[in-house]
Amino acid sequence: MYPELFHCWGPFSIQSYGVMIVLGILVFSWAFLSDSRTHSLITAKQYFDTLSVAIIAALVGGRFFNILLQSAHGADIGPWWAPWTGGFSILGAFIAIIIAVFVYLYYLKLPMLRILDVAATYGALLQAIARIGCFLAGCCYGLPTTAWFGIRILEGASHLHPTQLYSAAALVSIFCIMYFLIRPLRLSSGMPLCIYGALMSLERFSIDFFRGDREFFEGALLFSSSQWIALSLFAISVILLIILSWYHQRHRAA
Repeated sequence: MYPELFHCWGPFSIQSYGVMIVLGILVFSWAFLSDSRTHSLITAKQYFDTLSVAIIAALVGGRFFNILLQSAHGADIGPWWAPWTGGFSILGAFIAIIIAVFVYLYYLKLPMLRILDVAATYGALLQAIARIGCFLAGCCYGLPTTAWFGIRILEGASHLHPTQLYSAAALVSIFCIMYFLIRPLRLSSGMPLCIYGALMSLERFSIDFFRGDREFFEGALLFSSSQWIALSLFAISVILLIILSWYHQRHRAA
């Protein structure tokens, strides 16, 4: 694992996870702004303003969600407020981004759902690149395995499932589904976003069975806390997809 690419000075260093996050944002931004649908929806300046809001929301939401989960697991939440202690929830970041961006686009009086639909086309690509960062950092590790593709995080430790790479591969597959299958369908506003939310939830739910850092709510059986959250997000996405489909069909019929 290569969590630190190089040391700068004192406590400062360039971390591989952070570099991959920045790379993911750059690739996402290029893909989003290059999409032909984007040009009539939002200007470049409005996009980068919205991106700033999304980044702040992701940092706050991912951190806050992690604190809630640690508190639910009985951990002392005091140290979790300190950014140098680590701890971040991808699901929490996703939920925070959707809420914050939705509100901000509403404030700008822009077509919220249509913009988020375009973003949903490339969201999994950003996540896949971020998961490579997880692999380099050695976090989000898997259960022990005897398979030939098992990896070692620490010298002399057991071989583990490369769950970070499982996630990256699954997320690239989701990107291909969104880009090559869903995008050409020209679905009604909001539906691609719901499909992306459902697929992303299934990815997290499935890969979590191989994770070695799973945590459980008190009294919860079978599924980890992240899996219960993923199932809830999946259910919400499917319900909203059904409602939007019904609404658009009724609107067209009228």
